[in-house]
Amino acid sequence: MKKIYLILIVILLSNGSMTAQTWVNSIIDDTLINNHVLLTADINNDGFEDVIIQTVFDMIYFPNNGDGTFNINQPLFDYRSTQGNSGIVTADFNNDNLVDFIGVERLLINGNLEGKLIFYKQTASGFEKIIIADNEPLMIMEIQTADMDNDNDMDLVVNYTGNEIWLYRNEGLGTFEAPILLANTAEYYGFDINDFNNDGFSDIYLLHANNLIGQNTIVLNDAMGGFLEEEILEEIDVVLYSDEFVVSSGDFNTDGFNDVVLASGADRITIQMNNGNGLSFTETQTLSEMFKVTELLTTDIDLDGDIDIITVFRGYGKIIWFENDGNGTFLPANPIFHDPSLNGLKFLSLADIDNDNVLDIVWADIFSPIAYLKTPEFLSIDDNTDNTNFKIYPNPVSSYLTINSPFDILDVTIYDMTGKEVLSIKRNNISQIDLSNLKKGVYNIKFNTDNKSYNKLINQLRKFFK
Repeated sequence: MKKIYLILIVILLSNGSMTAQTWVNSIIDDTLINNHVLLTADINNDGFEDVIIQTVFDMIYFPNNGDGTFNINQPLFDYRSTQGNSGIVTADFNNDNLVDFIGVERLLINGNLEGKLIFYKQTASGFEKIIIADNEPLMIMEIQTADMDNDNDMDLVVNYTGNEIWLYRNEGLGTFEAPILLANTAEYYGFDINDFNNDGFSDIYLLHANNLIGQNTIVLNDAMGGFLEEEILEEIDVVLYSDEFVVSSGDFNTDGFNDVVLASGADRITIQMNNGNGLSFTETQTLSEMFKVTELLTTDIDLDGDIDIITVFRGYGKIIWFENDGNGTFLPANPIFHDPSLNGLKFLSLADIDNDNVLDIVWADIFSPIAYLKTPEFLSIDDNTDNTNFKIYPNPVSSYLTINSPFDILDVTIYDMTGKEVLSIKRNNISQIDLSNLKKGVYNIKFNTDNKSYNKLINQLRKFFK
């Protein structure tokens, strides 16, 4: 029986201001140099998120003890690439409950830059190397993974040669169908995968250019195994001569449609709001004009029910939090970490490092160190709310979630951590919710009663795979 391993944390809404919080930085390792990749995943299947680093020639990991401390690093497999985080992804690709990798090996061979797309399959004895594609020189700029056809396995979306987007469909056991060309643009800069037209299937937002003028394209999933490239061709006010460009997404204004945040390594961070059908976007805010943005993380970091943005400015040694005001407008930049000596601070990842059911921020400098910021307890309490008789169980939940409330619950809405609504129930006296069709992950669940409104966070306690 499929299980969703989740834990519930009470978050009560208030109109009061948030008190000052302290982000505590803890060093994981300060000896490794030439760090090219930072990932987090439960490698050894003990329920704790481990930290993964690619050095010059090796992929290694630091086993998490579950309390914010780590064991000495251990080797995973040889991996030779300078592609960085965009060149490797991790997931359970063959549905055996073990974390695998798919990455690009890029090497200079006889004066030519060639590459291989490789599946690193985890087995009981280590990682088996399986070549997915090597029949021609490859210039893979970026890989992302998502269940593009809603068949409960993770597919690959790959950017080749800087202007072609291809889909590799997973056949279910870690083998992939022949790739399908989804889009071909003159100048490619970045993409993100999300459901932009709210039909339950993943689409692709592309940022590209025409003579260095930013434009966007949506590749819509037709829910029948096909994709339709819709050239929106809106002019995007960003400078596109940088080799670093980041695209991310989330429902920032909680209208049910996923919006986009764009960051140019040479210019600014801008918000593009979805106008309601995924086919047009409007720029609503410029967050910053700092250079060299290398990461954008979109998540509800302060657990207040809306999607925030975490980013890093390479060369400045800064990690910045842009807090969402609840209406899709972001507050001024809040530097939650700053060390001007860290010129190579470039990589970020989110994981519950210390097992307190709150996502922390893992970061790495190219030249050392590797560390994490412990997310403080964000708790905003409404003094007029009595929550002592409000209970939700079981936890973990495998099918039905039971709600005990002193009031009549009129409707329940569940959102994933991008803000996308995944379940909505409206009826009187709701006492149970069937969650058997939800994928494992992190969700916000909102209850409206005949007396008051409650927000609770369903946060993943352990990462398990189906």
